Parts: sequence; C-alpha cells; structure tokens
Amino acid sequence: MCALDSLPLNHNGKLDLALLRAAHADPGRLGGVGFSPLPPVLPIAGLCPGALPLDSLDQAQLIARLQDTNLIWCGPGLRQLAGARLEPVGLLGLPFPRVPPAWQVGQGPSLRQEALALLEPLLLITNQGLGRRIWLGGFSAPAWLAYALAELLEERGFPVAGVILLDPVNVFSGTFRWPWRRWLADRWRRGVGGRWGRQRPVQGQLQKAWTQELLGRWRPSPLAGGRLLVIRSRWRRRLPRRHARALHPGMHLLDLPCPRHEAMLRDPAVIAAWLERISATLES
Repeated sequence: MCALDSLPLNHNGKLDLALLRAAHADPGRLGGVGFSPLPPVLPIAGLCPGALPLDSLDQAQLIARLQDTNLIWCGPGLRQLAGARLEPVGLLGLPFPRVPPAWQVGQGPSLRQEALALLEPLLLITNQGLGRRIWLGGFSAPAWLAYALAELLEERGFPVAGVILLDPVNVFSGTFRWPWRRWLADRWRRGVGGRWGRQRPVQGQLQKAWTQELLGRWRPSPLAGGRLLVIRSRWRRRLPRRHARALHPGMHLLDLPCPRHEAMLRDPAVIAAWLERISATLES
C-alpha cells in the first residue's frame, strides 16, 4: 500500500481524485493488492480514538463512497441508515467526542471547537469534495454535533442541503444552559451517581457530564439556508417546537408515537417510520 504522504497528486499539487476513485475498483493502480470495504464510521486518525493513519487505498474507498448527495451522520443510528441503502446517497459516520482523561467541569471546549477538530481532517482527507448536496444528521446529543458541523460548513460556503435532528435533547433547558446546574450534576456523578448501581459506571457518568458541558457552552445559530428536519419521540427532554422553529422558520417536524427515547433505535416500527421520512427528505 502507498503511505499517506505518497498520495497521487495532479499537476496543481492537489490529490488526483480520478485516480483514487479508479483505485477503488483496481487497487493495482496505487500499488495495492486488494482491500476490504471500510465500515460506515471513518477509522481515521484524529477522528476515531486509536485509529490507524489512513493510507491511500483506504482513502480511495472513502472517496469512492461519496456521491453528489452525501449524509454525514453523528452518533447512534448509523447501522440502521446503512441497512436502509439510501441510494444514491453517500453515507459517512463521525464519532461523538469522548471525555478527556483529566477533564474538569468548566475547563472544557465548546461543541463548536470539537466540531472544528473533526471537520478539518475530514476536509483534508476528501480534498473538500463532500458533494454537491451535503446533509448532516444525528441522534440525541450527537445530533447537535451534526448541527455545529453544518454551521461551520455554511460559513465556509459548502452546499449544505439541510440538517436532520433525530430526537435531539433540549439544549435550551437550564440543565445545559446554567453553569451551576452543570457543576452540581458533575459533582453528583463523580460522587454518589458514579457508584450508583451496575447500570451507571463511572466512565459513563463522566461522559454524560462532558457532553452536558460541550452542549451547555455552545449556542446554536439559525441555519442560513437548507432545510431542518426534526423527528421527535414523546420523550420529556425532547426539543420543544418553538426552539426548533427558531433555528429554521421552515422547519419540518415529525412526531412519532414513541414513548421512550431509547425505543427510537430499538422499536422496528419506529425505526421504519423515521427511515422512510429521512429517505423521502434526502430524495426531495
């Protein structure tokens, strides 16, 4: 395989995307002997913890997966989307940031900073070729990572077609907005909550506090263009309609008869409903 620093360049000094696409079907063009398909989540150094550096054949697979219309998905739900075969839509997954080992509440970055740290290597690897129509989406808290990425892409002039928020948490509530609430929640999780039963391990509690900090120190801005699709369950912490409409006046809302947040990814009937709506949205 070719190393990342020996990628094929054209006469302008940029990546030869045509050769990389061709190498997806003929690995010998880049000196390879064959390769297996990449999983939907990008195993790229800087995007996934512990990932190996991306070589040229891995990049060829990634670029070959991209279409004119692409959906960048954050967090859970990627497996269901991949199984739905949203043709001809390219599907890429990005991980939600993990809590740093020595993190303390009040000292972390905002979601925008974390989104930027994910976006830069993605644009570098794809040579800024994310398609003519870029959709972004995610489930629960990671849905807001997709929204933050959409803000950054819009600022840079990329063709953002819209954002899909699948049962997003209400980041406008005091739980996220008030620093003292975040501090108390963190203290509880590191103390009593971190030892409360087998269902709540310490690392999981710290990740929740870290997520609360990222979202609480960030303010989503209204989208400049594109569309906004919000799909909600009956979860009590769901995003209120008024806040969703403030993010985009032409917001599309779908309420599903799903009583629990977790059932959005476990109930086959519910999964089929939101997959159908997302598919129709991407095709329109």
